[in-house]
Amino acid sequence: MIDWLVVWGVGHFIFRPILEELARDLAKDASKSYVGKCFASVFSVINQKPLSKATGLALKELLELIQAELNRADIEDDELVAWLEDVRQFTRQDAVTEAISSHFLETDCYLDPQVFAEAWQQLPDAHALPQGFSWQFIAKQFTKKIAEIRQSSVELQETFESLLKARDSKNLTEIAGLPPEFDLETYREALLERYGNLDFASLDATGAYYNEIRLWRVFVPQSVRECHEYDPQLLEVPKEHLERLVDLGELDTEQLKESEKLQHERRQAYVSQAPKPVLNVTDDPKVELQVILGDPGSGKSSLLRFLALRWARIEDVNLRYTQPLPLLIELREYNRWTCSGGKCFEKYLHEASTWHRLNQHTLKHLLAQPDRVVLLLDGLDEVFDPAERELVVNDIQRFSNDYKQVQITLTSRVVGYKPQRLRDADFRHFMLQDLDKDQIEDFLQLWHEITFDKPEEAEPKRKRLAKAIENSPSIAQLAGNPLLLTMMAILNRNQKLPDDRVDLYAQCSRLLLYQWDVERTLGQFPGLSDEIGLREKTDILRSVGYAMQTRLSDKSRANYIDGTRLADLIEDYLRTELSFEQSRAVARAIVEQLRTRNFILCDLGADSYAFVHRTFLEYFCAAEIVHRFNVAKTLSEQELIDLFDVHCRDDDWREVLLLICGQIDEHFIGRIIERLATRTNYDNWDGVTPIPELPLAVWCLSESRNIRKMGDSEQKLLDAVLTVFCKDLFGDCATNVLPAAMNIGTRWPSAPRVASIAHSMINNLGRRGRHYWPQFVAALCPNRDLILLLAGHLDYAIRHGAISALAIHWPDDATRKLLMQRAVQDDQELARCGAIEALAEKWPDETTRELLEQRAVQDDHEYPRRAAIGALAEKWPDETTRELLTQRAVQDDHEDPRRAAIEALAEKWPDETTCELLTQRAVDSSLTDEQRHEHSAALGRLRSDFDRIVLT
Repeated sequence: MIDWLVVWGVGHFIFRPILEELARDLAKDASKSYVGKCFASVFSVINQKPLSKATGLALKELLELIQAELNRADIEDDELVAWLEDVRQFTRQDAVTEAISSHFLETDCYLDPQVFAEAWQQLPDAHALPQGFSWQFIAKQFTKKIAEIRQSSVELQETFESLLKARDSKNLTEIAGLPPEFDLETYREALLERYGNLDFASLDATGAYYNEIRLWRVFVPQSVRECHEYDPQLLEVPKEHLERLVDLGELDTEQLKESEKLQHERRQAYVSQAPKPVLNVTDDPKVELQVILGDPGSGKSSLLRFLALRWARIEDVNLRYTQPLPLLIELREYNRWTCSGGKCFEKYLHEASTWHRLNQHTLKHLLAQPDRVVLLLDGLDEVFDPAERELVVNDIQRFSNDYKQVQITLTSRVVGYKPQRLRDADFRHFMLQDLDKDQIEDFLQLWHEITFDKPEEAEPKRKRLAKAIENSPSIAQLAGNPLLLTMMAILNRNQKLPDDRVDLYAQCSRLLLYQWDVERTLGQFPGLSDEIGLREKTDILRSVGYAMQTRLSDKSRANYIDGTRLADLIEDYLRTELSFEQSRAVARAIVEQLRTRNFILCDLGADSYAFVHRTFLEYFCAAEIVHRFNVAKTLSEQELIDLFDVHCRDDDWREVLLLICGQIDEHFIGRIIERLATRTNYDNWDGVTPIPELPLAVWCLSESRNIRKMGDSEQKLLDAVLTVFCKDLFGDCATNVLPAAMNIGTRWPSAPRVASIAHSMINNLGRRGRHYWPQFVAALCPNRDLILLLAGHLDYAIRHGAISALAIHWPDDATRKLLMQRAVQDDQELARCGAIEALAEKWPDETTRELLEQRAVQDDHEYPRRAAIGALAEKWPDETTRELLTQRAVQDDHEDPRRAAIEALAEKWPDETTCELLTQRAVDSSLTDEQRHEHSAALGRLRSDFDRIVLT
């Protein structure tokens, strides 16, 4: 009888009993022993002896490696006795026996440390592995030991060589000359080195403050909306340009038909979705194939880098090996890679000279395992040639078919993206949303914690930027874009943003113009590369912005310009301003550069270009007009006033006109304001017809740096505003004037006059004007006592407006107490509504919730009940609210609260339970025709939404 313990060279160590048990089993029946389990597919009487020898030697090495790792973690031998049963059960796991056999039978087999890590985790009530215990080290050493065992005797060599003869030898020949076996730790370090720091390549962010900012420390996950049946790009581009995209093959006819026939319907379905956190999508195993779309600077690349770094930053080695391995590929680099034979992502990672190289055969082993790998493909839009882009899409589609168990996340700019191929391959599409208020606040908090050494310096700067974003709609619009928000954070370190909106745009432009390195393109034109600096780039973009804004053939003033027109503008500047003879060739070279890389101008496809954000179009257009007026003197004062006169009712010009006012002398602003304030004959105004030039005039006033230099222009404007408050019946003029007035506040020189007439004006106010008058007074004259007096006025509309003003300007305990009282005791229902809405907005806590739940049932008028129902659904959309709304949808005796409850249920809980409720009510004969109609209409809307959700 063979003494297997001697053959295996087993000495005295803690886990010897496991090998003793194996020896006893071999003596009974080798085929049913541990050896038979390991080599079930190839075991026979002929190879029983060498397989038993190899298995015992391998198991001994594995047990010794485990004991050594535990000893290294300061667990003494006498403590290890308690670990014996755990280790025995570990070695009997199917994954462990398969790992042993695979390494003897496959010369190129890779032992994934995750195999051992997960096998240990699956043990019931197993000891927790100590800090520093490394399955990676064990797997690596164990692989070497098995290789040594296979070569330790002629018998073992011949045994395993005979078992390999039937196998395809192609893989063996390919191994020659390849890089060393894939080391996960090396890959992890490469990820951290390549992507760990925030990328400032597109910005001029010089300064020690920004050296080595770790991406994961400032990354704030955004939200997404699914757009599987809807292309957001079709909203942003005029029909003229869509037709050009079709003609050039960059948009198919079906997409254009969708734009024409279904745009409104699908847009409504898209925007009505509640945004969901993007990480909920990327981490959802049910969303195996996904495309993340976004605008320039929206954070697409940062998202994929964060996902890869999240894995790399898991400090616990054993935990890291249980998580899916992220393989990040930049498609721009993949497309540039040339190779013999067909391209594929596995081959690219194996052969290409990138920041890492991974063994292709190792990868195939990993890719064949469920939930072991996620493929992150960044920047389909950066494959610029349409034909080459189609080839990349072919590779993506082929990979998804070959490795159905691998999750794939692809990113692309939305403009120019053609979704149908990947839709047909079951990819789901999601659109990144702008950062919301909370996400912006989170970013500002993280940014200032990291870029400032002293909290006492960081906090004032953070508050300053947060206030600028809160107070300026234009700045807030920019802040939703992560790239532009980062710009503002960089600028905010050394300058105050709120008072210099134009300067902010100028500085943001400077940062982006730093990226536009035309000098590299102009190397072939000696003598010119040094002549195009910041000023010259700015001059070019002024003319481009003006041309785009004033294009006569397109009333939409869309943010795009065709390449020929762009080249003409650049050529004209080079010829007239720089007297350069080869101006046409240079212009085309610059446009070609824009086609291959996105700067402050970016490629739209179809040889058309746009500013990365419409704000820059508006800024440069305004800068060109101001240059013509202030510097070139080619625009007269009257022509400037006429420009405002012509475009004052054009929403697309509103921001341009305001930016002009921020850059010209107060005298001229005063002339403009007078013209806008007196355009309308208020004696003949009906109190309803919109007069947008008046709110525009107030906004123009707010852009002035020194309003007191206006003379009597601001007084004439106030006279016009007061007239509107007196005559505004059901229109929106007073409503629209209010935000502009709040932006001016006490800077309005005539504000004391408003305070003096706060009460005497009331009897002259129009119906709509009465509601907004207290808020207007509070904006210009923030006197709390004055507003409290208005809150006690006999007129309910004045009380309602004053309550809102108190909540806006003085949201403290005293105001809350007053609003709690008015929500119950005010004798006019609309005033109670105002108090309910203000409480929910400013104090959304349990105390407010309890009050609203009472008012939703107990108020004796339908309006406050409706307001309470709407506020509850908006602020507390949970099961308790759902139960209450379900009750009110059935039991409330008035249609308004019932309808509010029905609509809230359909919006917040669009599921089968809500469908069943509405179906029952729609056919309930005990209800009135009106009630059944309410439920039937809501059911129709819900069914449409529900079907859309199911289909997508």
